Amino acid sequence: MVTLNAVLVNGEGSNRLTNPDGREMAIGRVTVFPLSRLAVAAKYLGQGRDHRWGYDARWMDHAALVEGEFLARRGPFTSTTTVDASGGYVLAAYQVRPWLQPVLK
Repeated sequence: MVTLNAVLVNGEGSNRLTNPDGREMAIGRVTVFPLSRLAVAAKYLGQGRDHRWGYDARWMDHAALVEGEFLARRGPFTSTTTVDASGGYVLAAYQVRPWLQPVLK
């Protein structure tokens, strides 16, 4: 019914051996399955004053798929500029034949 994923990682990024500024990145995601064919999730990433979050949902029923996602970010872009951005998408697809699946995004 529910999955929880969380991690605390080196803030410099993957495959980096050093972390000169000592910042860590916390990432988490909670996914709820209220119905067998529906998944709804919330996610968060935080690193110092930089915060990112989002929500997504996916519904699958036989040959049909509908999904959507919203993402947002607020935090420092440079030492003098702050980014405050958000966006999202909705996608619908239907598999008519094994070789034909029209998609609307």
